[in-house]
Amino acid sequence: MGDVALGLKHVFFSKLAPDAESGSLFSLQTEIALPTGDEKRGFGTGEAVFTTFGAYDILFPGNAFLQMQGGIDVPRHTQNVPRTAFLRAAMGKSIAENGGDGRLWSPMLELTGERDLEDNARTKWDLIPEMQVTLSARQHVRAALGFRIPVTETADRPRQVMLYVLWDWLDGRLTDGW
Repeated sequence: MGDVALGLKHVFFSKLAPDAESGSLFSLQTEIALPTGDEKRGFGTGEAVFTTFGAYDILFPGNAFLQMQGGIDVPRHTQNVPRTAFLRAAMGKSIAENGGDGRLWSPMLELTGERDLEDNARTKWDLIPEMQVTLSARQHVRAALGFRIPVTETADRPRQVMLYVLWDWLDGRLTDGW
């Protein structure tokens, strides 16, 4: 397991069409990644990292979506881990079971880019095909599994299996809605 991140997000703008078929959302998030991973095995930085980013999401008719993020990672000690800027964009489509009352499956393709904020740094681009699925009937607990494929600067960057679990605690306790 890699580093564990805890974050808070605030939505500044949200507009959903009356038919709920399209809309957009803008939010800001801040988080801290705790150094819980094994740095020697490539599962963490060995450093607490503070992250701030903006996100803009668009829902298209037919449950297709585009999610975009841009932000910065600031490690507690920059002599060990450099500050990094990043961009991420994911396109996908959500497929609902039982007319929307069951699991929500969301296959997507994500493009990520990151660059250390140092002189002569190069941008690292990756492609990540992934699948996100809701775990709870309330759809407030989700998990995703993906496979990171380096596209540039590939010599020292292996392909990686990626996993996350997301709990939207404002929609209910972790034990609610199963």
